[in-house]
Amino acid sequence: MQSKPPRVTSKPTIRRLSETNNVRKEFFEPAEFAAVVSALPEYLQDVARSAYLTGWRRGDMLGLRWTAVDMERGVIRLYRGETKNDEGRTLAIAGPLIEIMARREARLVERRDGEPVVADLVFHNRGQRIVDYRRAWAKACKAAGFLYRVVNEKTGRRELGRRMHDLRRTAARDRVERVVDFNPLRALAPPSPRPRSQAITPPAPHSAAPLEPQAQPDERDAPDAGIDYMSLGGARRALDRMRGRRSR
Repeated sequence: MQSKPPRVTSKPTIRRLSETNNVRKEFFEPAEFAAVVSALPEYLQDVARSAYLTGWRRGDMLGLRWTAVDMERGVIRLYRGETKNDEGRTLAIAGPLIEIMARREARLVERRDGEPVVADLVFHNRGQRIVDYRRAWAKACKAAGFLYRVVNEKTGRRELGRRMHDLRRTAARDRVERVVDFNPLRALAPPSPRPRSQAITPPAPHSAAPLEPQAQPDERDAPDAGIDYMSLGGARRALDRMRGRRSR
């Protein structure tokens, strides 16, 4: 009698791959990123700019549809089940992202066959989904001065010095260095000119005046499906470590 899945008569040997030195440490500096973007084809430039600002995965960026964008309230919402880790996410359309989204609102485009079409994707190539960008990305990186390096001496496999996924790591680093406001509705807002130590104004001496509360976001904009996980998690832990070192 056969079983599903079929039974094995002996324990198979599974070779474990080495995890030594598999941590990627590449980041983009502003000048490096500008050089790469200028060498990219036009349909990929806003994709790279948005990834640089938000730190979202390429699948979330390339699959983003206008149904998830609320330009009136200035937020982008991805609900549970629409992301790689099935967690919802809400992102403010603020700062440089406003200009990018305004450009993308020109949804009536001409396909390769000359027919007009209304694009339902935010980032697209003549109305069609962007599937493979690796050749264009590699060409832009080479034009910006990045070279291939050997990542496996045994097989001789080479890899370009920068990946688009490095933009995700760069965004996380930049948020930590800016001492990011973890409110997801202000994640990309310009920093306040008032020092963070003055976030709450104390009353004058011998005064019974109440404390001035910090402004709160509109409850209607509060995300139902979670927050931008890139601004929490690793970024928050990094901030805690930084504060611990300073206190010593």
